[in-house]
Amino acid sequence: IRCPWKVESICIAIVALFSANFAAIFATAFQSANDKQIWVEAPLAEVTFLTLQISAVYLPMPVSLWLTRWVISIGDNIAGLALCAILMLVSHCLVLTWEVMGCSHSSLDLMLLVSRLVAGLGSGVLFQSRFVLASLSTMDHHRALQARQLFAADFGLAFGTMLPWVATAFSGSQTQRPALCTSVVFATLSLFLLFWILICFPRNMHRLPDRIRFLAMLNDKGPQQNLSSMTSGIQQDANEDVEAQQSSEQTRLSWRCQLLLSGTTRVFVQSAVIMALALWMRGVGLTEGFVQTKAIGLVLLLPAPLEAWSSGALSPPSWCASLVAAIGKSDRVREVALLMVGAAMALWSISSLCGPVKDPVLSTGLAGMELTSLLLALALATPLNASRLYALKDAERATVLLEWLKAYIGRILGPLFAIIVQHWLGYGPLLMILSLATVLVAVTV
Repeated sequence: IRCPWKVESICIAIVALFSANFAAIFATAFQSANDKQIWVEAPLAEVTFLTLQISAVYLPMPVSLWLTRWVISIGDNIAGLALCAILMLVSHCLVLTWEVMGCSHSSLDLMLLVSRLVAGLGSGVLFQSRFVLASLSTMDHHRALQARQLFAADFGLAFGTMLPWVATAFSGSQTQRPALCTSVVFATLSLFLLFWILICFPRNMHRLPDRIRFLAMLNDKGPQQNLSSMTSGIQQDANEDVEAQQSSEQTRLSWRCQLLLSGTTRVFVQSAVIMALALWMRGVGLTEGFVQTKAIGLVLLLPAPLEAWSSGALSPPSWCASLVAAIGKSDRVREVALLMVGAAMALWSISSLCGPVKDPVLSTGLAGMELTSLLLALALATPLNASRLYALKDAERATVLLEWLKAYIGRILGPLFAIIVQHWLGYGPLLMILSLATVLVAVTV
């Protein structure tokens, strides 16, 4: 049983828009950081404000979760989705008002922070969308649904990163204030999404029972084991039943920790990669004309098709269908992911032995290839791991915990960690740490 097409499309679209909204600040934040020279001097106050400005949409997540649940209790799931769209619309209307008033650059930075906190009150949609899709489909569709959400998030990151450049290019405005054109686009998209939700999303949604959603898993246990579980240990000795239950709980806890660690590490590495590439390009002098956001958008976009093809979320082209099908098998994912991490380290080792590259474009291309290899490895391993989260007994609680970890450790601490390590230790040690983190995700497959 698959989730209804309209529900799936709306949930995936809102995840993509929220991710795009998160990434749209990169152009303004990097421009401000380049002007203030904080990449070189790294004063604590400026770095902290930069990190807060980038990750502000995730800061109100606990409040957003409470607010989303309260709204859903009143108006069902449609109200929670509409809340997110309304908050994004209001946040960008605030920025538009501030830009039209012609306020100073410093006050605009403060207003951007406030507007992103307002949009962050809708971050509860990240929990809600996962829960809705998982509760309306059986487990044979969970991996594809999870991959579609990851693909939507990655595509949204790439789209949001490059949107200021595209919007200012089409409008012909100056690159000094990209927030105006970006907010116009996001306000329009948020309004369209709101109307789409109100028109197409069902007013009342009914979850599938767990015995239906995970029927295949129950069947895989065999009739004897199913009978044993249904009769609550009548055919087993009481001591054996207690030991088996304890062993099952330990296995479930270990599995849960692995899944949470895998999902959190993926977002941490992805966020650190974004900042690492921006720092590298600032170091070689490539900062003009949105070149940093163009490169970051490309690096974020390249792994998305592989992620979708290998997991079955999208059909690959005929010329590579057999190769993608072979890679997508669980026993091959780990091998290919580790191979990609090895390729990143080999490329860095060769470039280090050959000495520094004088051409800034070539050196940035090499760094981009190294970081993209890590994201490609994560794109293969993560959908397989994340889809298993729905099979846990406390899946809803585990999903909430995962989103919190991804937000506070991945999106907030990831960029800050990259700035500190690359400033004090250099790009090489940062790449090694990110490679080890990627290996950690790969071995949990």
